[in-house]
Amino acid sequence: MGVGVRRSRGGGRRVAGRPWRAGRGRLRIRRAALAAAAPLALAWCVAAPPVSAQDGRRPAVSPEQQVRRAFNLLLAAANRRDAASESEFFWKSDGLVSVAQGTPTLGWEARDRNARAWYASLARQKIVPGEVETRPIAEGAVALLAPYRQEIEAKDGRRWEGDGVWSLVFRRFDERWLVVWEHYSYERP
Repeated sequence: MGVGVRRSRGGGRRVAGRPWRAGRGRLRIRRAALAAAAPLALAWCVAAPPVSAQDGRRPAVSPEQQVRRAFNLLLAAANRRDAASESEFFWKSDGLVSVAQGTPTLGWEARDRNARAWYASLARQKIVPGEVETRPIAEGAVALLAPYRQEIEAKDGRRWEGDGVWSLVFRRFDERWLVVWEHYSYERP
């Protein structure tokens, strides 16, 4: 065997710095299969945290994890163009601030009205977030920053796609995390 090459227990060759290669007809695990399984594993981990072996209770979920879960549900509603479900994640108050492309909308009712009008004009929308960051900013408040890729098709047939940034501030009200401030900007079509 050459330098940096060693035999694995399964009979395949292992070269330093390279992925394992199956030998003698053994099943190969491909990156595509792992990539397909990773989102399912992640969803399972988020949906059902592991049970502690010591006392049988589930460990406490951090505020950042709770906010990410709320954000994922909000994002799913946005991708379905479901304004009613999406609005459930926003603070129902005149104090809600929503800024889109530098234009502020003040209050829950105005934001809800704008969202319903926007979704009514769309045939399809797909928002895919990039790496999501969360940071606690005060007791009961968490900021979330999410770059995203958006693909939109209007009912009149126009299509466009572009990148943007979505920033949100969530605040805990009783046991729910609601958006009290949002800002998003994107490339103009």
